[in-house]
Amino acid sequence: ADTTLCIGDTATFVSWPANGAWSASPASVGTISSTGFVTAVAAGTLIVSYTRPATNSACPQTTGYKVVTVNPLPSPGVIEPVGPLCPGGKDTLMVSGADAGTRVWTVANPAIASVPSLDSVITAVSQGTTTVTLQVVNANGCKKETTAPVTVDPPVNPLISGPNSLCVEGGERQFTGTPTPGAWSVNDVTLATIDATSGK
Repeated sequence: ADTTLCIGDTATFVSWPANGAWSASPASVGTISSTGFVTAVAAGTLIVSYTRPATNSACPQTTGYKVVTVNPLPSPGVIEPVGPLCPGGKDTLMVSGADAGTRVWTVANPAIASVPSLDSVITAVSQGTTTVTLQVVNANGCKKETTAPVTVDPPVNPLISGPNSLCVEGGERQFTGTPTPGAWSVNDVTLATIDATSGK
């Protein structure tokens, strides 16, 4: 049976007797060492041959051939910028320029962020920086990866300054908060209202 490889794959061929010579053509598709170690270089058809020298007049030189098909790698594309993210936040991972195929996502440090392998929604776990990897596997089983950095920012703990109590019809009071910008609200607008932008 013919052999199928992906670009970048290697394989070792064996033959008998061991004193023959290996060759591969064309060299632009693949190469072979003197010990039968094949490296796939580019997509195409590679012909591997093994020539056994003549041992005597009754056993002349003979050559055997093997057809190797080298399949192309898929393009994994480019992962678009992720985030911003805070612990507990989610983002949908987007990729542009990827070929068709199965997409498998992984995160280098799951203590910082996590993503289901066949899903594209990343969840921030804790502050830090890690790497997300997308592996695309095409119909021939050839695969290639692309990576992107993921940064999870520290959690935001708002600080509010202002009066602890108000008088009915007591006029406006100013509240301030950090960090800014932010949005103001009250839990019961029948008791008081606040401007979402100014904090009054």
